[in-house]
Amino acid sequence: MKPTSYIVGYKDHRNAKTRYFGPFVSESVADYFKANLPLPTDSGFCRTVMLQPFQVQEGHQVAQLIRRERE
Repeated sequence: MKPTSYIVGYKDHRNAKTRYFGPFVSESVADYFKANLPLPTDSGFCRTVMLQPFQVQEGHQVAQLIRRERE
């Protein structure tokens, strides 16, 4: 598996394009980057998202993980 990484999703307002920045090696690095962005308007968002460390051939592992979380 690949190591976990993080991206920052930023959308200034409802009709703006969503921009993605990263990947960053840790959540704290992503949060540091995010702190330098302007605050989005009320209809926008700025959030840190963890990228799951699975590769394309590991899809069956992801399916099992989701099924276990449903129980």
